Amino acid sequence: MKKTLLLALLPSLALVACADVPSAAYQTHGNPETLLDVTSERVSFPLNVDSAGDLTAWINKDRPQRVELSCTGNDSSCYTAIDVLKQFGIPYKEVSSKASSSSLAMIYERVLARDCDARYVDNHYNDLNLNHPTFGCAVAVNSLQMVTDRGEFLNPALRDFTDAGKADAAYRAYIRN
Repeated sequence: MKKTLLLALLPSLALVACADVPSAAYQTHGNPETLLDVTSERVSFPLNVDSAGDLTAWINKDRPQRVELSCTGNDSSCYTAIDVLKQFGIPYKEVSSKASSSSLAMIYERVLARDCDARYVDNHYNDLNLNHPTFGCAVAVNSLQMVTDRGEFLNPALRDFTDAGKADAAYRAYIRN
């Protein structure tokens, strides 16, 4: 009796062992990059004789990442706008335009952090003993909250040579002592 029961269960066990695991089951949820949203906004600004004050006030409120400047001929308002951009240290690029008046386009790139659902999701049918879907979510959110410039996750700054030189000098001083 036991032998026939074992023989009857053997094919069903073989079928369960061959079940395909979806690749999303092994997805890691502890990456802060998965919680970032990048948006880009373009604001056009007409240039005229009186626009330098307005441009300065606008940049004081919200500084753009870069500016595209389209000038027509020898327009003095373009030179004034270039002086304002240099004063604030904003990179700009001159582009050709078919318009009859000068203008500039301020480009804002913002990195926003989303919150994730950190609650435990109970899975009664977890026969593969995989992590629950929100595993690592709280760690990712805390990592994002510790960084003030979230753009560093997407475009990290490299170390300067002076930093590496100081670290090398400190190591050599340690070896000598």
